[in-house]
Amino acid sequence: MEIVILVASSSQEEPYEVTVSLDLNILAIHCTCAAGEWGKYCKHKTAVVLGDTTALHGGGQSQSFEKARQWIIESQLPKLFEEIAEAEKKAAAATVHAKKIKEKTAKSMNEGVAHGN
Repeated sequence: MEIVILVASSSQEEPYEVTVSLDLNILAIHCTCAAGEWGKYCKHKTAVVLGDTTALHGGGQSQSFEKARQWIIESQLPKLFEEIAEAEKKAAAATVHAKKIKEKTAKSMNEGVAHGN
């Protein structure tokens, strides 16, 4: 089974096609954008996975969109997206920590530090 969702593009007039397919209990999602064509993580597939109806191009897709969303909800994708969110949260905290250490190091270099053991 396959559902095609038209997702608006910010760079072109024509929408991208996000195809959600379910075959033998295997869910796959593909997009016709450049990143999607390379099999990469893209904002169009992400919008469909996260249920962002504002990304849809045109009306009349609500029934197929909801069916695709049900397939997604029943898959492992929500857990994977939780893992992404957690990793991004940790990365942001590490960035803040690194910035504080850099500021401390800059202050130490400007004011001086002890030399030797």
